[in-house]
Amino acid sequence: MTPRASSSSGATEPSTSGWPEVAAFTAIPKVDLAAAAVGQIRDAILSGDITAGDELPSERELALRLGLNRTTVREVLTHLELLGLIDRKHGKRCRVLDYRRTGSLELIPHLARLGVEGIGRSVREATAITYEGTAALAARRRPGEEGLAGLDRALATLEEAVTSGSDADIIGADREFHHAIAALTGSLVLELMVSDFYRAFDASLDAGGQVKRSIASLLRSIGAGTRPLPHRLLAQAVRSGDEQRARAIARAMILGAPSG
Repeated sequence: MTPRASSSSGATEPSTSGWPEVAAFTAIPKVDLAAAAVGQIRDAILSGDITAGDELPSERELALRLGLNRTTVREVLTHLELLGLIDRKHGKRCRVLDYRRTGSLELIPHLARLGVEGIGRSVREATAITYEGTAALAARRRPGEEGLAGLDRALATLEEAVTSGSDADIIGADREFHHAIAALTGSLVLELMVSDFYRAFDASLDAGGQVKRSIASLLRSIGAGTRPLPHRLLAQAVRSGDEQRARAIARAMILGAPSG
């Protein structure tokens, strides 16, 4: 709000608007109506309120129920189709699909937010299996000293953060190390899967940051002792081309299983 000009006596002129001059107002955010509607229908499907095989109301009915125009309703249905939640056929009502068979990884944060049973365990298990394979493939391919130098830099940054950095420094360096491992595979899909896991993790599985803080604390305690960080052991296994050891260490880093 713009302050009123002072009168010649130096006093501030009273407001004529009826609102205190010091009231702190912020801009009201615009609501993305399509996104809000997608969220309603998506969550109803993921929570089981709408089940596979059910038909959604017609476009006209949805427009009336949701208070949207037909163009926005079509945008909503297109997004749901891209998520693998519905099947659209011209001239017919949309049929709900079994998202376990047709859905995308983009659904993971929403499943976690909704508290779908077993989602946390499923993410950890899938991550462990994927990271085991990623570490083993990195050890098998070892793209030369230039690629390994990037891994060494990521490891050095992490060890420095563990010694003298903040929790945020440690978590950032830890993630950069795992990205460096994925990069050594030469697989863009594996790199994207690492990124996708972190998006899901931050959005829903650890929205409050408690797990990240515990990871930082654990790495800091390891660094203060005589044991090397598991990241150093993994880097050594990758550099030596030891696929089996790389696989075991990677699994231990996710699930805490003995690395052998």
